[in-house]
Amino acid sequence: MAIDTIYSQMLIMVILIIIGYILAKKEIITDSGANQMTSIILFVFTPAIIIKAFLIPFSQTRLMEIALCFILSAVAIGVSIVIATLAFRKEKNLERFGIVFSNAGFMGIPLVQGILGSYQVFYLSIYMVVQNLYAWTYGIKLIDSSNRNFSPLKQLANPAVISFLVGMFLFIIQLPIPEPIYKTLDLLSNANTPMAMILIGTFLAKVDLVSLLKGKINYMVSVFRLLVVPAVIMLLLSFLPQSYTDIKYVILIASSTPVGALLAMFSQLYSKDVA
Repeated sequence: MAIDTIYSQMLIMVILIIIGYILAKKEIITDSGANQMTSIILFVFTPAIIIKAFLIPFSQTRLMEIALCFILSAVAIGVSIVIATLAFRKEKNLERFGIVFSNAGFMGIPLVQGILGSYQVFYLSIYMVVQNLYAWTYGIKLIDSSNRNFSPLKQLANPAVISFLVGMFLFIIQLPIPEPIYKTLDLLSNANTPMAMILIGTFLAKVDLVSLLKGKINYMVSVFRLLVVPAVIMLLLSFLPQSYTDIKYVILIASSTPVGALLAMFSQLYSKDVA
């Protein structure tokens, strides 16, 4: 089942990327349109995913699970940062970003559903929250390394942090959410994946694909992202008690997915090397 799920998701991803590629080649989506799509994903769709993840019944057990998953996710991504720092020098910041940040949402959700069940997708949403917190702080510092006015405190006032705080507030106080608002969040959340993959297709339309396939560094990044990082995290998670099995598996699956679309989107947002 897991292998079929992986192949199915890869095929869907390729189809969506091809659609974006064609739209860009036909100039239906222009450079300015790609910039606007990037902003919509980062400032609308991603916050919707985070807030929706917390719209669940409150319990002490669930609160403990959130805390544990949050801590383990932070550690796992922290380990990825260490590996990326050791693998590439400072001037290879885009490569570092690629090793640290995975495609936990698009590839991770169906994998977790297929292997562990729908209930465990909640743990994955916590991982995605943590990854976004890292991305909007450490990640932006990597992408926009020339920004001398970078302020961690100022950077924390970003869509990921704000939506996380809103989500936690709604989870704790259990404020009833009107059905139209919930359905709106659901629609926005579901729109994230197709929009992100189409956007990647528009980026690929602007570059020489042959040169990308010949670039040795791309394969190096893939080896670290898909093999080294998961292996190290699997080793560390093996020391945790068996009672945490589901959370451990979710974090391992999320850590094992390919390079995330955030790399291209942040590069576009900060006018860096999107190719």
